Amino acid sequence: MKIVVNASELKDVLNKINKLNIKKENSIFIKTNKLNQVEFEIYDNTSVIQINSILIDVKVLEHGTAVIPYELINILIHQSGDSYTITDNELIYDDGYIKVLDKVSKVDGFLEIKRKEQLLYMHEYELYRLIKNVSYCAAKDDTRTILTGINFDGNRVAAIDGYRIAVSVSNEFNTNKPITLSKELIKFLNKILNKKSKQLISFFLDKTGRYIEMQIGLTCITSKLIEGDYLKYEDIIPKEYSYKFEIDARQFVSKLKTMDKADFGCTNVLKMILNNDSMEIIKRLEMAVMSNKININKDYGNDLPFKIAANPTYLKQAMTKYDNAIIKFGNDIEPIVISDDMNLDLILPIKLASRDM
Repeated sequence: MKIVVNASELKDVLNKINKLNIKKENSIFIKTNKLNQVEFEIYDNTSVIQINSILIDVKVLEHGTAVIPYELINILIHQSGDSYTITDNELIYDDGYIKVLDKVSKVDGFLEIKRKEQLLYMHEYELYRLIKNVSYCAAKDDTRTILTGINFDGNRVAAIDGYRIAVSVSNEFNTNKPITLSKELIKFLNKILNKKSKQLISFFLDKTGRYIEMQIGLTCITSKLIEGDYLKYEDIIPKEYSYKFEIDARQFVSKLKTMDKADFGCTNVLKMILNNDSMEIIKRLEMAVMSNKININKDYGNDLPFKIAANPTYLKQAMTKYDNAIIKFGNDIEPIVISDDMNLDLILPIKLASRDM
């Protein structure tokens, strides 16, 4: 093989591959096609993700295949020049070359899905929004693997960690085949998705239901899904509430950030006191107590003042995606529910000690 490739385009591809964080002993397999393009493929048998192909236009002098050792990615990214010449055993740039000593064939274990069906599609900016709006809520430990991922079911995307739930609704898809994307795939997508891009992303499900293939522009990714039934979180969300009010979420987050600056890890409890037209938030520090008031528009709730407590980090992460949020309480031991037309967050409260009531 012998091709001439634009240096900027090659660096874009290598930067994307570099975000997989796979083992350095792996290699990037490349091959030409009849359209004068080159396809880049990368697989790591310790991961659950592979890049089936990233296509870029090149000048093909001789069709064939070649390998770029993964350990050379950062070297090539930082080389100067307008173009690279790649052969089956050399990488040539402006002021030098790299000779590839071992000719490696296509990696063992590379998965090619031949029988698949389109599951759903959406704009790239919409997938970015959905992942950003729920991924903070996925479980961090592997006690229940299914909860480390993000679940797509109907027109909803959800994440759960045992103490809270985040759900976001989309108007762009509605699937009757639920899937749960792995934490590895979510981490990779968080790095490569463009929140402003309007290109369509297609999801394809293999016939076994174990793998998902995603087509993002000229990039095709295959990933293993997390198997098993996802938690039926709808059953956990309360149907009735005693208190309901609207709050400026941005103001709420701003006040929490101010409190964070004075908190040196002393406490992770925020007490909230609901009154007729305001909510007081109180945080106990090592040598002091901080308090702030936020105006609210109360819908209903008469037994005031009402007191409840929660983890301030959970509240801040949830409220960041809202402009104006509806907050609902049952009592001081029932879940706190935050919502708007497209999102819902559920947070379990913290039981207040009698001295803090």
